[in-house]
Amino acid sequence: MKDTKKISVLATSDIHGKLYPWDYVQKEEDLSGSMMQLASAVKELYDPKNMLLVDAGDTIQDNYAELFLQDDANPLMTALNEMGYELWTTGNHEYDFGMDIVKKTIATFKGHVVLGNVFDSEGQRIAEPYAIFEKEGIRIAVVSMVTPLIKRWEGSRMDGYDVTDPIEETRKILKELEGKYDLLLGVHHMGIKDELKVNGSGMESYLPHFPQFDAMVSSHEHELIVDQEINGVLTVQNLNNAVTMIRLDFELERTEDGWKVIGKNSEYIAINEYQPDTDFMKRYLPCHERLLEDTSSVIGELVQESLAEENEIAVIPTPQIKPTPLLSLINRVIRYYSGAPVSCAVLCKNGINIHPGSITKSDVASMFIFNNSLNRVRMNGKQLKRYMEWSVSYYNTWHKGDLTISFDKDSHVFSLDIFSGIHYEVNLAKEVNHRIENLTWPDGTPIKEDDEFDMAINGYRYGGCFTSYGEVFTEKEGLPKLIEMDVRSELGGIQGMINDYIENVLHGKIIPENENNWRITGTAWNEELHQKAVELIRNGGIDIGVLRVGVNPNGRSLTEKEVCAILGTKPEHINQE
Repeated sequence: MKDTKKISVLATSDIHGKLYPWDYVQKEEDLSGSMMQLASAVKELYDPKNMLLVDAGDTIQDNYAELFLQDDANPLMTALNEMGYELWTTGNHEYDFGMDIVKKTIATFKGHVVLGNVFDSEGQRIAEPYAIFEKEGIRIAVVSMVTPLIKRWEGSRMDGYDVTDPIEETRKILKELEGKYDLLLGVHHMGIKDELKVNGSGMESYLPHFPQFDAMVSSHEHELIVDQEINGVLTVQNLNNAVTMIRLDFELERTEDGWKVIGKNSEYIAINEYQPDTDFMKRYLPCHERLLEDTSSVIGELVQESLAEENEIAVIPTPQIKPTPLLSLINRVIRYYSGAPVSCAVLCKNGINIHPGSITKSDVASMFIFNNSLNRVRMNGKQLKRYMEWSVSYYNTWHKGDLTISFDKDSHVFSLDIFSGIHYEVNLAKEVNHRIENLTWPDGTPIKEDDEFDMAINGYRYGGCFTSYGEVFTEKEGLPKLIEMDVRSELGGIQGMINDYIENVLHGKIIPENENNWRITGTAWNEELHQKAVELIRNGGIDIGVLRVGVNPNGRSLTEKEVCAILGTKPEHINQE
């Protein structure tokens, strides 16, 4: 009779501060996922005898968890400890607050912190290169890496530290691990695809080098992946905010050479199916109350009207197709604190809006949910136009017969910048890199290629676009010059700047102001048919979406032919080829 054993792994990642089952923006209970519900799931499913419980980072940031950063023990990490997590690795957002916070967070975790590619000034790893666990006599080796882009995103916050190539570090570690394990697991804070064209930053380019992994817990992209296979390696990934947990099951058989994996499978566990653990809820109630008190603090009042019109079509955000007071306010704040005459701001999420009445800190956070830092760069008119063309590639080209504007289906909603301090038009009838027209200063003077000026831009966009490893500029052609990183960092990122601006510059009274400095052109659709299309979309009579988790659902334009086919009409202006 064959000697076999079964081993399982329970894995989470990208919890992003979702400690309590509460939405602090909507001011209501949110049972889609939380650490309090994870506690119930772990209590029911986890058996430490033959299971390993791991998390792949991005734990202490977002959902207002920044409030806990100065605590002696961060409650997010304490909760992991109390649930019995055996391994944790850092995500990229653990580094948003500087290395002292990273080190304190690592020290708080009671299990193994594994991280193979971050080194201090003395050339020592800041955590263990790997860990080996024994379950039912089976040796499980775990290797963890973080995306190498953190050094580029965090800049001076990581001065004195080095982030190395995950491929090279993994080669070294696996050589050291030879003969020491029966099952090899990766728990990496890296997504599936490479970022910013950096080889080895995604599993599709990383795993072809390492077929010896039995499974890989990927993360970072917030996309649910249950059983993808890359180079023979079972690869999984969780949704963010504790919405899911992944279970991996392995069957091993004893051979002459030791234990060998003969079967493996995976499934996801929906955390909304679990009620919060009552004991955990009681213990962490003071944390919840602190968050409620802070986020409900009134800092001002919005008068007259909302900061944005409601979307005509749900999947097409109004702030991305016309100027709004919403993004005008964010840009005004950014320009004020940076002192730069030009800025750009993003819509972080479709549906963001602020309505007349009292404004709280949670309302501000909803306006700009990614609490990025702010950088100031010096550039010229040629560089500005090049960057703007990159940004508006977010839109699909408008073709004759289209009745709606649509977006690149592989883009995120925050991929588009709305610019301030300048005037411009975006001609969507033109192809990518030829869309920015009538680019002028506010007084109507054309912006020349050799005009020099400063622009304020969030730290995430700076790292992704304004450096030699970014998507827009190259060293050879010349990079915008970084003048200041982390502008007014004492205010706590762009969210903190908005809070301060409302309280201390506007003295608590927000009157909507629309800069009205840009417009979309080139969309000469038939207005009557456009309105018919809007009605059909609203009533569910037609679908314009290409839906994939994390990217744009508005992936194509609705056309005249489609609408006319539904209506049973053939207007004369439609080409009936």
